[in-house]
Amino acid sequence: MTELTEDGAKSKTAEPPVLLEAIFEFGKQPITCLSFSRGSELIHAIDSSFKLVMLDPRKRQVVRHYQLPARGRAICVDWSAEGRHVAIGGFNGTEVYEVWSGECVVKIPPHINWVSRLAWSNGRRTLAIGERSIRLWNTASERYEVSLDAHQYDISALAWSKDDLLLASADSRECVIVWDVGSGTPIVRLPAQTNMINSLAWSPDSRYLAISLLLRKPTVGQRGEAETMWGISEGLTVFDFQKGEIVAEIASPWITALAFHPLGGGFGDLLITKGRDEVKIWKYGTWECLCTIPEKSGNYVRPAIAIHPHGNRFCTLDREDKAIRLWKYDLEKLVALTKPCAPDLSQGETVEFSDAVSEIGVEHDRGKFSALLKKVLEAQAAKGKGDALEAFCKEMFLLHKGFKVESNVITETEEIDLTIQNWGRGIGWLDDHAFYILGECKNWSKKCGKDEYVLFEKKLRNRRRASTLGFLIAWNGFADTVEIESLRGSHEGIVIGLLTGDDLKEIAEKGNLLEVLFRAYDKAVMR
Repeated sequence: MTELTEDGAKSKTAEPPVLLEAIFEFGKQPITCLSFSRGSELIHAIDSSFKLVMLDPRKRQVVRHYQLPARGRAICVDWSAEGRHVAIGGFNGTEVYEVWSGECVVKIPPHINWVSRLAWSNGRRTLAIGERSIRLWNTASERYEVSLDAHQYDISALAWSKDDLLLASADSRECVIVWDVGSGTPIVRLPAQTNMINSLAWSPDSRYLAISLLLRKPTVGQRGEAETMWGISEGLTVFDFQKGEIVAEIASPWITALAFHPLGGGFGDLLITKGRDEVKIWKYGTWECLCTIPEKSGNYVRPAIAIHPHGNRFCTLDREDKAIRLWKYDLEKLVALTKPCAPDLSQGETVEFSDAVSEIGVEHDRGKFSALLKKVLEAQAAKGKGDALEAFCKEMFLLHKGFKVESNVITETEEIDLTIQNWGRGIGWLDDHAFYILGECKNWSKKCGKDEYVLFEKKLRNRRRASTLGFLIAWNGFADTVEIESLRGSHEGIVIGLLTGDDLKEIAEKGNLLEVLFRAYDKAVMR
């Protein structure tokens, strides 16, 4: 932001705690599901006609969109934590789709009733499926692990704690239960409310469970019998899991979606709530309202908040759920406020969906990658095989505009296959590392072993802390000794992601470089 001084010169002023960055308009169909992908940090949205859209908020572009072949009436949608899969539940059970290809990879029939709620665990291996009971589906073994049976009515909300040890559930008739997932037993059962629970959210430290309440009003049916219906949200309730008691009850109408600032740690945490006519930001612990944002939604029962995986931005639905608003917030300024602030709405850029779609495919030339891949497959001599793989990987890393790549870099003491300069910003897991990223390519007929891993790790250490992230690329995969060796240094600050030929083929086909790199990074860090 700038303003004119008395002499007419421009001077910079500090940004407000909350400002509108962009508005993405998506046409006729309302959006039913909204999420940030943790790996590629794209905004993912599905509209009521089951069109899936992946949006890059930094470039203001749609990078992919297509029609999902969902069958029957869908009731609920949820994304896996890394954004690779989306699950859709309804009267026909649950279907899981691979996001980039649109392929249905799993079909799970309903157990007893229709599927009313879905929730992926943060570890991405478990999908909680809510009917009148809750069943935990293991995505690796493709079978049910646990059935959680205590509710008498349809499940209306599900929420995993950040460590996946606890699962909170609510039904359509007033009951909230916190489950110990390991034992499959309920450990907290909140007293019955006079309201329906529409949304649940755990704080990142798993201390607080935020609950939105929908008021029940008795009405008279056509035949004269007493009926019950829910119409509005009466407010926000916060349950302190450590104390075992409700610590806050705040009257705030129409709350239907809840989300905590994702980084956690207690200090500076925020809770964001979405109502039909406003978004509010609350301070962790004291539950003071720090900011109120006017916003008009259509169907007020849709989940309509998505927070960037590393904080600082969030998305909400506006204009009868046919537009996504992207907000930027300054955490430090927000928690320091002594009175509520108003958002800055003056800088929001409006982006039409049709304008964004015209940019699709600019960066990924599938024909070029097919030709490079063919050279890798057809090379015979050792040097030719290595050169072909290096050429492919150089072009592969250039798919990200923030990377500048050099190949076959020779220093006084060693040779480095790929050096990647990370000039980009805003991708948290990359920003956590030094400027230089190294790549090592092995196009051997055998698997890559631990000796090659150790030598590559040494190259990273020799960069005087200017390189803390590397990718070891082995066309034919890795021996078991590599994983064992990687665990030895897992306490150090260096991270080495492992990529195989299958990963490279996927990137050649889909152009999803950041998604595949994050998958390798996540496996290296979380193993």
